[in-house]
Amino acid sequence: KIERTGRALGYMRPRCARVRPARALLIAALIAAFLALGVTAYAALSGGIRELWPALSAAREPFPVEAADDILPQEQSAQAAGWTCRITETYCDDTRIVITARVTCTARYLPVPTDADPDLPAAYYGFDGDGTLGEYAAAKGKELLLMNLGVQDERIGEIGAGIHFENVSDSELLILHDGQKSRVFDSLETSCTVVAQAAESGTLERVGIPLVLTAGSSRTLGVYRPADPDAAPGLRAGEATLTETPLGLCLQYPVEVTDPAAEQTVLFLACEEIDFRGTGGLGFTAADGTTLARLTMGDGAPGDKLTVRYYDGDKQPVGELIFLRVEDGTP
Repeated sequence: KIERTGRALGYMRPRCARVRPARALLIAALIAAFLALGVTAYAALSGGIRELWPALSAAREPFPVEAADDILPQEQSAQAAGWTCRITETYCDDTRIVITARVTCTARYLPVPTDADPDLPAAYYGFDGDGTLGEYAAAKGKELLLMNLGVQDERIGEIGAGIHFENVSDSELLILHDGQKSRVFDSLETSCTVVAQAAESGTLERVGIPLVLTAGSSRTLGVYRPADPDAAPGLRAGEATLTETPLGLCLQYPVEVTDPAAEQTVLFLACEEIDFRGTGGLGFTAADGTTLARLTMGDGAPGDKLTVRYYDGDKQPVGELIFLRVEDGTP
């Protein structure tokens, strides 16, 4: 309990093995204080977006306060043979969808991430003990249940996702799904697909959970035109739109691939004038099939010029684009 609460409070990294005695005493004192607050202690372990979001970044950055009002509590759930999954919270804006869920299993299963390795130490996944994950499950008389979830809807155009899993007990698994989207909508009725596979029997189950996604407010800050659309070899850039979302600034522009090799070479993008902390890359697809480049979760004061650099897998620059503002955004 000390370790699990410590992880939830950010004093220990997820899936760590041991904690120093001095740190354990500090966390124990914090637990006592939290228990005295009643509901606050439960909130720390509720497994919502605020609690799980920091695990997606090496710096353990908190979920932006400006976007917290757009987090919506959810109660949708689905039950299958031996397990139940409940969606707890969602967040949505013009560029991404964030979902948290809690999986609860019967005594038959030990829920773990979909890529869990039974030969890795059980402590890596947050369980007590010095043996492997497979040995831990066997000692408990349980079968590993590999879990994952996501949203697949062409009206959303979601690609890629950051996934964080956290075991809070032998029967409960928390999942944070952070997916990119390339379609804009105000509200959409869709579904979240939960996938569960029993490691030993190979039994595979897919269950859909109804979901209503409501996008938070955003506004356009400006339109930028590339000074030289072909400055990055093999990739012709179009006009870029800079948008302010609840999670920060988003820069997006269409890209015509004139050399397929160039598209494979570019691994990520970066901007000199704005610190974009989120996903930056190519491969997003608009509703009309256009390939898009996008940088997200930006922080900074945008000026009349933006410099976007392309980098390859060795973090070497392979192209540079200069964008100049041609139009102000909406008030």
